[in-house]
Amino acid sequence: IHWQLAVALLVVWLIIALSVAFGKQILAKVTWVTVLGPVFLLIVLLVRSVMLDGAADGIKFYIGKFDKEMLGRNDMWAAACGQILFSLSPGMGTAITLSSF
Repeated sequence: IHWQLAVALLVVWLIIALSVAFGKQILAKVTWVTVLGPVFLLIVLLVRSVMLDGAADGIKFYIGKFDKEMLGRNDMWAAACGQILFSLSPGMGTAITLSSF
């Protein structure tokens, strides 16, 4: 047994047990933490990554080098929508959805 995994599992089960035992007031506080925590961490990661050496070059390359004329092409948008349908819910009826068009 990996002790780190056992401790993490114990903490999660403890949070669940306390949430169920103390009702919706505690559950509302737990929800605030679990919703805002990842958002805060993403903001910290974004700020940290922008401050790294060469970040401006990467941002210019990633954002600045796309073909604006491609945005007006219908076949590009059709391919993009097909990719969205397949990547968001594989095996959940996307083939039927695409075959209806």
